[in-house]
Amino acid sequence: MRDRPVTGTYFMVKISRSQPLTNTLWVFFYFLTFAMIYFVSEHLLSLYIFGDQKYYIDFYYSVRGADLSEVPILQYSKTGSAEPFYGYLIWILSNSGLEKTPVIAAFNGLFGVLVAATIRRFNGNFALAVIIFTNYYFIVMITSAERLKFSYMVLCASILVGGKVGRVLFISSPLVHLQSAITIASVATGKLSSVIANTGRGPRGKVRIISGISVGFAFLFLAFQRFQERILGKFESYSGLGEGIWSTAEMVVFFLASLIVARKKWETVLFFIPLIAATAVLGGSRVNMIGFVMLLFIALKDRKAYHPILVVLYLYFAYKSVGFISNILKYGVGYV
Repeated sequence: MRDRPVTGTYFMVKISRSQPLTNTLWVFFYFLTFAMIYFVSEHLLSLYIFGDQKYYIDFYYSVRGADLSEVPILQYSKTGSAEPFYGYLIWILSNSGLEKTPVIAAFNGLFGVLVAATIRRFNGNFALAVIIFTNYYFIVMITSAERLKFSYMVLCASILVGGKVGRVLFISSPLVHLQSAITIASVATGKLSSVIANTGRGPRGKVRIISGISVGFAFLFLAFQRFQERILGKFESYSGLGEGIWSTAEMVVFFLASLIVARKKWETVLFFIPLIAATAVLGGSRVNMIGFVMLLFIALKDRKAYHPILVVLYLYFAYKSVGFISNILKYGVGYV
């Protein structure tokens, strides 16, 4: 047992049993993460009163005192969204009498803890977690992209919980934000590489993979049927942004970087096919974040989170976050 490599779940078990100091340090880091992100995001959110936050603030207080049946109508009229989880969660929070800024800041703190725990799950360290907290996309999610943050919280939880519950959480994430459907499509196509490459799985393994992918797509189809009109409305508004084919440039960079760091090249190609297609149609501003998350996932999985290409991207997105935060402080909105 002593010579066995410490990878995956086995590594996590060894930490929790034989390294109590490491466990204690991580717990302390989680508390510190929650506190720091709570206070920083509360300050930023108190200033972020225009852009997307204007509509989220309006929705939060419009559902206070409203009947539960009115939530979908108010949600769509105020935010243009239809995902039920977000609407009903906001209804509960608003009607509990809590003010929006501190309660969303608390969820931001929890989001940071989930991100740190997910990084630890893939054998990452404190430094990598801090690097991610300075990333432009993380800053966007704790300020402007309020609904998207909740979907990534569900995705992190699905990884941490694992098993059947984790799979249910994963395929349910579009109920929090429809953009998660793109992530599901990316992971589903990536999983096809296990079947195509015939990696040694028996017939049962292949049947399980195909069945899982089929269930996921069936769930997405049913969700589309339920919210078809609103989904198509979103699609038309996003595709009409005029970003064009050039919007795929950043996604292509993430794809090429992933190819360099990944061990399974075909899996990486399949991961990015839906992402590049979605970027060409919907625009990079809506999909590039998923590409970066996928790149980070591949790098963590293959233990290459500090590859020089990743380090350059970390520095670039840390620099980009400075301008975004500066805009919030000066103008009350991140995108100017």
